[in-house]
Amino acid sequence: MNRLALSLSLLIVVCACRGRDPDVGKLPVVEPKPPARTLTRRALFGAMPVENRFQDPLITFSGTGWFAFGSGYSWPTSYRRVDQSSPTGTPVLVLPGPENNGGVTALGQLKTARTPLHLETWLGREEGGGDDFSGVDVSLVGLFADGEERAVSLTIDESSRQVLGGVAWARFTADLDEGPVGWAYFMAGDGNEETLLLTGAVAVDLPAQAGAAFGFSKPRAPSARERELAAAARERSQQLALAPRPRPSRPKHPAAGR
Repeated sequence: MNRLALSLSLLIVVCACRGRDPDVGKLPVVEPKPPARTLTRRALFGAMPVENRFQDPLITFSGTGWFAFGSGYSWPTSYRRVDQSSPTGTPVLVLPGPENNGGVTALGQLKTARTPLHLETWLGREEGGGDDFSGVDVSLVGLFADGEERAVSLTIDESSRQVLGGVAWARFTADLDEGPVGWAYFMAGDGNEETLLLTGAVAVDLPAQAGAAFGFSKPRAPSARERELAAAARERSQQLALAPRPRPSRPKHPAAGR
């Protein structure tokens, strides 16, 4: 190739490079995909077992699962159900002391069985109310197989104390070698008229051979207040059961009223 031909070839190459699209040869820009949306799984009963003998473990006050009585066993009284942080991840029942003269007691109804029974609940104090549960009275009262009414007190588990969302929580428990066979009510209240929070009410059967592993709570005679509260709850249950249901109104015939 002579010198003229070589110069012409170089000139063609340079011109071709100058006119080329600058983006040629570059990798395409790929926009990142947004993260995939996932559903947050939330158990209906939180950390509580499904095999729970409480008629209304979520404390909805539907039917006759729960009652709340003020002083003089008045009905209704002041309480509220809130969805906030709790040790079991379930709704909380708030029993406001200042709004209830003489205090208020919550009663939860259980399905009974003549088997060893474990009972527990979480009680809380609102922020600023400290963590003193000395004024709390929490128990199970029921009719047992021998025909006697008995009560079993739940005791605090000191190792369970914790603070969630500004609320000081503690678990109260009791183990029975034999559960009641007739009516049975769980009761929790504060005799000092301080605000009390309640959640995670659980009653579950224990293995039949649990006697060697558990120190069972000792039953006692129910106090006069416990008897009267249970009687008030039974009476209220009967009233709800006998209350007439409203009949749906029938649409009037077009000719009626002419």
